[in-house]
Formats: sequence, C-alpha cells, structure tokens
Amino acid sequence: MGNEGEKIVTKASAPEDKLGALHAKVADVMLKALDAIELANEKAPEQDDDGNSLPPMEPSAALLGAITKFLKDNNITCNTEDSQTMTGLQQRLKDKPRLARKAPAETNVVPLRELPVTEDDAAALEKLGLA
Repeated sequence: MGNEGEKIVTKASAPEDKLGALHAKVADVMLKALDAIELANEKAPEQDDDGNSLPPMEPSAALLGAITKFLKDNNITCNTEDSQTMTGLQQRLKDKPRLARKAPAETNVVPLRELPVTEDDAAALEKLGLA
C-alpha cells in the first residue's frame, strides 16, 4: 500500500477540479440543509392551536451522520479552548456520570420499595418469601 496522504490515481478517477467542485457542492448542500432547519425554527410558531409547546425542528440523524463523516473525512476538528459552546458541552459530558448518581429524590426514578403495595401484592410476595 502507499503512504498515508499519497494520491492513488486510476484510469477511472475524475479530474481533480471536478472532485473539488463536487466537494464544494456537497458542503453547500449540507450548509443549506442546516440553514433551512434554522430558518424553519425561526418562523415556526412556538405553540400549536391548543397552546401546547411545539418542539423545534431538528436535523435528522442521517444528516448529522453525513455531516460528521464529511468533517471527519476532511480532518476538520474543533479547538475546544477557543469555543465556549464546546467547553460547555465538555463540562456537561464530565458532569453526566455525577448526574446519574444523584440521590433518588433528585431524579425521576422511583425505587420499587417506595411504590404502593396492595394487600394482594403483599400476600403474593409473602407466599414467594419476598416480603
């Protein structure tokens, strides 16, 4: 195999200028898709006719996956020291394990021992030797 970064040219390869144009158009399509979602969210009502909050439009997982792959394939990275958004995201990810270990009263998880038990349930548990 060739060295990393070495170009491999075959008879079926497209000219470099066409590949560059295609690359630019793919990037434009991705940007336009994200811009369209952003614009739709700006113009969309925040509530439906009944007053219920409407969730914002989100890019599909397929679009995000394609964009992520496109960026990765082109060695595009983010310097987290220069980005408050990324720094905030890093902090949230660091805090995530701590949030999962919150006391049960601070989460929406209810331990089974705190659930109400009917007399029938208690009798069944007693028969099984679990009461």
